[in-house]
Amino acid sequence: MRAPPRLALPITMLCLAFLAPPAQGQEEWQGPQNPCRVRSGHFLVTGATNHLRIAVETDDPGRRESRLDEAHRVLTEAILEKNQGDNPGAWYYLGRYYVYRGDAWGADSAFRKVLEALPDCAEDVGMYIGRLTPEIRAAAVEAWQGEQLDSAAALFQLARTLAPEDAEIPLFLSMMYANAGELDSAAKYVTLGVEIAGDDTTHERRVQQAMLDVARGYETLAFESPAVSRITESRMHRDTLLRAVHKDSILLAQLIAEWAGRTLRPDVQQAVARDSARIADRLAAARVELPEAIEMMAQDSAEADGLMSPALDAYARYLEVFPDDGQTAIRLLRRYSLVGYTAEMERLIEDLGQRDIDVVELATTGRALYNDGHPAHAALLLETVLARNGYIRDALYTLCRAYYTLQDAEHLKPVARQLLEVDPLNAQNLRMVAAAWDLEGNMDSTIKYVAQADTGIGWYVRVTQMVTMGPRTVINGTVQNIAPRDLEPITLEFDFLNAAGEVVATGRAEIPALARMRRQAIEVETDQPGAIAWRYRRTQ
Repeated sequence: MRAPPRLALPITMLCLAFLAPPAQGQEEWQGPQNPCRVRSGHFLVTGATNHLRIAVETDDPGRRESRLDEAHRVLTEAILEKNQGDNPGAWYYLGRYYVYRGDAWGADSAFRKVLEALPDCAEDVGMYIGRLTPEIRAAAVEAWQGEQLDSAAALFQLARTLAPEDAEIPLFLSMMYANAGELDSAAKYVTLGVEIAGDDTTHERRVQQAMLDVARGYETLAFESPAVSRITESRMHRDTLLRAVHKDSILLAQLIAEWAGRTLRPDVQQAVARDSARIADRLAAARVELPEAIEMMAQDSAEADGLMSPALDAYARYLEVFPDDGQTAIRLLRRYSLVGYTAEMERLIEDLGQRDIDVVELATTGRALYNDGHPAHAALLLETVLARNGYIRDALYTLCRAYYTLQDAEHLKPVARQLLEVDPLNAQNLRMVAAAWDLEGNMDSTIKYVAQADTGIGWYVRVTQMVTMGPRTVINGTVQNIAPRDLEPITLEFDFLNAAGEVVATGRAEIPALARMRRQAIEVETDQPGAIAWRYRRTQ
């Protein structure tokens, strides 16, 4: 006797091997529930119904098995030999038999025929099918973890068929495909999962994981391209040449305007001619190189844009669903910076400025924007950082560099002074102050601060790191004698500051007498919690 047809899939038996056997135990028999009007329609179907009822209600395992076998035999006979293939009642009870046996494929195939004839039975059928979905989903996950992806995919698809309203199933499919590098399939299923989940927060963790898996998968794929890897270098090379052409054009024009038509001593005339020739040669070389740099940047930008766009879109969709995830917002900003999406960068920087995100992390992001060749956007973010805490040394220094790159003397000077207030014995900072005066054209002050940076401050303090471990915070660094003579002992007093710029503790570093060019390591610590920034001063 042939068995009634079931859903035909080539890996049915392999998939079913993952399914746990159905739970055994006594329960109360229920007939079809309104509005599902299923009738037996044949005495064999009625007999099979009685067998099923006894199997469900008995607490004797042996009797249960024999009655289930008999129900299957009778229903098979009715369908294949007694012309009951068009009787939805026969298929309904056959579907219930498969549910009791834990056979999801058989249940799905049988209940499909019921719903084709009696669509009002959807709720009743769904009640029985729902019993199998958790086991099928668990089996799919087990197959996935065992790297049997075809089996896992088939089981997940079956689970989708049985429970199309279950958002977890397409989310699992998305994560599986993302892990396998099949990102377009992953994107399709995560979209479906998010749509089904809607506002149901019970799926939040799975939605978050699936959406991030897709975004990171596209991101990883994009970084395999050489164009994405070199786009920052291409941008900075182009921008350096553009600034050089602009600056040298102005310098040459000023030189010509200052000395043209004037009677000069031979030595002055030679000096002017020499300077003019040097600037003109440099300008000509930059102008020759610039078109190639612009073309290379355009090619890299177009390729990187095409490769990175899926990741950017995926991250943007994720933030629409999880707008409070500041870490991912920073990650997206970094990727916008990489490919040069300036409008999106401005919007996201404004958004980040309104979030309660660690200012040190924002300062690090600002430095990354600057290193990517976006000084204006770096300045925009770092201004936000320093408005919250004006003592973060790296933020101050990077903002100075951004203003100098932008040739913005007006904003550079006060930030450079603040930098020197935080870190007064650092030669880099003194050179930054000199650069501010240079932008203003004040050569006397420029020369003064350059001289101080070279040897004039004597002690060169470098804070190399600030490490926080619970409430304990440690500052490490070195002090070097850069003066042309030996130096007497000094004391450095460090303030530890919290996120609001308030002093939470003060510590001292005793610096012994130092011979010329000798270094001394320093370590200052506090056990007061909340320190994120520092400043110091020489007290003797």
